[in-house]
Amino acid sequence: QEDCDGDGVINITECENGTDPSDPCDYIIANQTEEQSQDWLDLDCDGDGVSNGQEIEDGTDPLDLCDYDSSSQTLPPSDEWNEFDCDGNGVPNGQEIEDGTDPQDPCDLDITNQS
Repeated sequence: QEDCDGDGVINITECENGTDPSDPCDYIIANQTEEQSQDWLDLDCDGDGVSNGQEIEDGTDPLDLCDYDSSSQTLPPSDEWNEFDCDGNGVPNGQEIEDGTDPQDPCDLDITNQS
């Protein structure tokens, strides 16, 4: 059973699902039946600054940019993550990091940066 992109989903299943068997970040989690490649484990598919492998260890979703353990952020977050507002308090994640506030806590914010 081939898995060309190393995401743990075999190519035939990806084709049946309509996901791209050559894109390691285009897959359906429920269909991961194979061991993922080290390259895939080292990637950060959702851009939250936590590698896919660490997200699996943490029990978080490697495809959800707001489902992460902040203590596991070792990679630079993506522009998309920086611009998103995970806690919904009106301050983007990147601004919260600059402010020293928690992008996962809606009550921890610098109100002057609220949009």
